[in-house]
Amino acid sequence: MSWKDHFDEGVKAFRSSNLEEALTHFSKAVECGGTHFNVYDSRAAVLERLGRTKDALRDAKATIDADPSRWQGYARASRLFFKLQKYSSSITMAELALERLKNGEIKRVDEVLAIKRKAAAVQSDLAQQEREQRAANSYHFGKLPVEIIVHIFTLHVDTHASGSIVLSHVCQHWRGIALNTPTLWSTLILSRKPIKKALLWHTRSGGMVKELTVRQGVLAAGMPPFKRLRTFRTASHEMTLKHLLDLLDANEREQLTRNLEEIVLKECHTSALVAQEMPALRHLEIRSVGVFDWNAASTHISSLRTLVVHDTSYPIGDVLSLLRANPMLETLSFMATPGKIYLDFGIEPDLTQFPLPCLRSLELGNFDLWSDMFLATISTPSLETLTLTALQSRQDAVLHKLKRDGVSRLRELRMQKCSVSPSTVLQVLEHVDALETLELSHIGGNASAGARMGGDINVVIEALAAGTLGGDGSPLCCSLQHLDISHCPDIKTGPLIRLVKAHLAGGHGDIKPLRSLIMNGCPLIDAETLPWFRSKVPVLSCAYLDKKTASYKR
Repeated sequence: MSWKDHFDEGVKAFRSSNLEEALTHFSKAVECGGTHFNVYDSRAAVLERLGRTKDALRDAKATIDADPSRWQGYARASRLFFKLQKYSSSITMAELALERLKNGEIKRVDEVLAIKRKAAAVQSDLAQQEREQRAANSYHFGKLPVEIIVHIFTLHVDTHASGSIVLSHVCQHWRGIALNTPTLWSTLILSRKPIKKALLWHTRSGGMVKELTVRQGVLAAGMPPFKRLRTFRTASHEMTLKHLLDLLDANEREQLTRNLEEIVLKECHTSALVAQEMPALRHLEIRSVGVFDWNAASTHISSLRTLVVHDTSYPIGDVLSLLRANPMLETLSFMATPGKIYLDFGIEPDLTQFPLPCLRSLELGNFDLWSDMFLATISTPSLETLTLTALQSRQDAVLHKLKRDGVSRLRELRMQKCSVSPSTVLQVLEHVDALETLELSHIGGNASAGARMGGDINVVIEALAAGTLGGDGSPLCCSLQHLDISHCPDIKTGPLIRLVKAHLAGGHGDIKPLRSLIMNGCPLIDAETLPWFRSKVPVLSCAYLDKKTASYKR
């Protein structure tokens, strides 16, 4: 039998109220290729009569899919949604059915309108009951003025990137406030389904997205214009600053570039960055970019507070030009690619010394003699945090230079895989009364060919333990609370015990006890002393070998 024959038999059975037989024939009609909307609608009618509402709703959906221009599927779906107590969906389906009904079908129109009115009435009653129940249960938060609720929501969204979504899913009251507060949707992170999400945020924020983060692989095609951005972070070479500017007209481009305050670019082009005046830019991060035009940037960017540049080119003359153009810098981080040569001896840059009076944090890593020339050119009288990592030359001259500039405000000194003598370190420590964190890691022994101590590192620990330097009775680093001497194979147990005891004794009123001691990869530490260390120092770490090395040893 063809699907049409099964369908005709099903209609006869349905009219005879033989519902099971009708269901069998309609199902066979579908199996035989019957995709006409009447087949699904007829089977939905049978399932509805049998009380199988959810199955009937699936066939109603199939009816709509078979012919979206027909009213039958929408009308039946409206009735079925009503039975399932999905009143909003029932009203929506009724409206779609009414749009498709012809003017002459008065009876059908009246039937659909009746369902819509019933659903609206029940929905209204339920809403009233919900309001009464909310009032009866003393929903105190709901009694707050909307302005205060919005302020609370804003505080949450400021610290949680997905906060607006979470708030809009708590309850109907919160959702209403969240969806009607554009400022809650000013932060956008694009990763999965970026275009759909971008358009949604653009609508909910009223075109006022101010912070945009783009994950790797996101494309600019189909994106709405972002005219009000203050912060832009991207890891996609298919959606860079240039792509954003291409979506705008000339006036909008100028407004955007003049208002941007933070830009973070990773593995993407920087050409648009150095071609625009950016008077408001305070934070700039460049990571894993093949070429960065420092000199061009120095002509357009002059208000930076934070500059982070990792894994790119570092022509020292152009780098210094950018720093001279930004005297208000507070945080500076340059991390080069290990093993590369950055100092070009064929070029004579301007090495006239200049100050960075506001610089509080400086980080340098993986440089050759480039770092020596760089540090000799700048002065940093306000430095609070200094991190030097895997610098190839000896750092004695650098530390002496920093000491002459003034290190009285230094709170953190971190040296990792750097060659330096104990006497130089002690001369610096003599002048850093505010020092709270000291790290001397991967130094000494055979830890690294480029990280020789030039003496016994235990001399430094003994001096810290003695508490004085030079016999004048002044405390040495009395504010020290965090010490990291990891992977220094010459470190011994005795000096560390004396250091911990000295800070516990508190013989001098300003001496503070150690709060953390990290001594991983120090084979001379006596394991029997670890329980004592743990009883005296709140945070202690002493892993003799990492997993990889331990596995190799076995």
